[in-house]
Amino acid sequence: MPISITARHASITGEIKDYAREKLESLEHLWPRDTDAHLVIEAEKAGYFLEINLQSGHNRLHSEARNRNLQTAVNQAVRKLEKQLKKAKGKTSRRKKEKLQAPYAPEDLPEDIPLLVKVPDARIEVLDERAASLRLREGGLGFFLYRASETDKLSVIFRREDGNLGLMEIPER
Repeated sequence: MPISITARHASITGEIKDYAREKLESLEHLWPRDTDAHLVIEAEKAGYFLEINLQSGHNRLHSEARNRNLQTAVNQAVRKLEKQLKKAKGKTSRRKKEKLQAPYAPEDLPEDIPLLVKVPDARIEVLDERAASLRLREGGLGFFLYRASETDKLSVIFRREDGNLGLMEIPER
């Protein structure tokens, strides 16, 4: 992971640079992709302001910390970045798992599922309700689809559980 360090209004010793590099490199196990890290250290009246920017492809992560002690500020910023990396890694691994999972397992399917048989396309006839109910009784099916002669709407007449017939008109769009 290439790490660049910038200091504003401050002079940074090699020891601090090495410490910051070591801390940032410890995060590589969480985000092993080609990642660029940029560390900005700024001296303020009350101490130091530290900013870390990670960029990997289209992903960007950012963390900030303020403290009188520079090493403590580095630790705080790296800790915040570590939380963000774990969260981002969890999201990507969850998405991969969701993509790989089947909507059901084959062993979960009930064994008594009837076989689906495609029948040849039927012509939709224009009939009145009485003629459609006679066709339903003759055909022996559970329903009959027709176009109502009175309203010109597509209609379904079906056999209800109580033995009566039901009529459903399908609205046009």
